[in-house]
Amino acid sequence: MGSLAPLAPTGFPNVALSNFMKEFRNNDFVGDLVFPRVPVDRQSFPYLIFDRSDQRLTEVTRRAPGGTPQSIRMTWTEDTYFAHDHALKAEIPDELAIYAAGLNFNLKQKSIQRLINKLQLDREVQIANLVTNTANMPNHLDLSTTHPWDDYITLGTSYASHPIVDVDNAKEVVRQSGVKANQMIISDPTFVALRNHPDIIERFKYTTLGQAGGSIGTSELSSVFGLPVTVASGIVLSAANVGSWIWGATCVLAYSQPDPTMMDVSMGKTFVWSAAPGGKTPDGGTFPSTDGYSVVEWRDPDLSTKKDWGAGSWYYALKITATETGFLFVNTCTPEAFGTIAAPTQE
Repeated sequence: MGSLAPLAPTGFPNVALSNFMKEFRNNDFVGDLVFPRVPVDRQSFPYLIFDRSDQRLTEVTRRAPGGTPQSIRMTWTEDTYFAHDHALKAEIPDELAIYAAGLNFNLKQKSIQRLINKLQLDREVQIANLVTNTANMPNHLDLSTTHPWDDYITLGTSYASHPIVDVDNAKEVVRQSGVKANQMIISDPTFVALRNHPDIIERFKYTTLGQAGGSIGTSELSSVFGLPVTVASGIVLSAANVGSWIWGATCVLAYSQPDPTMMDVSMGKTFVWSAAPGGKTPDGGTFPSTDGYSVVEWRDPDLSTKKDWGAGSWYYALKITATETGFLFVNTCTPEAFGTIAAPTQE
């Protein structure tokens, strides 16, 4: 991640922190894997959704001598994105900044880093809410109607649930769209259920890993399922300080273009308004954002408050752009109840 850059003069955009905001990644968040960022130069604009007419063969390609070939027509539909501004600000009282310096950390830097993390958290929650809603994902399976993956009860010589078979079937559904799923996102509780599943353990029983008594991780699961497996471990706290897994008890298979554009068929996209305004300087001038991201610092106009402010802003829109290239499993397991989480302190 790297360290934060030095602070900019008060009242000016902090370009270094704006760049940091652009590059910031929280390792617990997986949103960029299923909703990759696509720079756009307008806040709102149509984008193309291509149909699958190239998979339909209704024409006769064989032409008789002197005959006219059959014609085809390129077809598509459109949808529109709108990149809203997502922003937060933080206050940095002088007294607390001095106290923090005595504890060997910079309050302003930490405050800006925290608000950036909160903006990323909000995006992760939005993406999870979109993707784990069965109304948005026509290709889905509710495992509570069959057998959740933490159902290890022995039935004769087999087990009640078979995640490898379930995922193989889901991969075939995605493959029917014309692309192959290249991402498998599993929530943290789902990961625990899978790594302890007898069907998974059986695959490694006679390997070096099994003989050494080693644990099954994402590399082993990727090998079993034939897809890169990523664990979504993000946590969000409610206003009452109750924790929950952002991705719940789910598993998502998706196709995500490695270098996404406005015109590919990735399951989801984050349209980032690269030409978004960064704000105004104290002298009335304007400054641009850094590809849609900006961090601004200023002194509180009421000097008696003795504090600075810092704000982060990010213009983006989230869209599911090709539902047929994704598959959702819900109720994959029963997550363990969250333990007690210490309440935030009040200065």
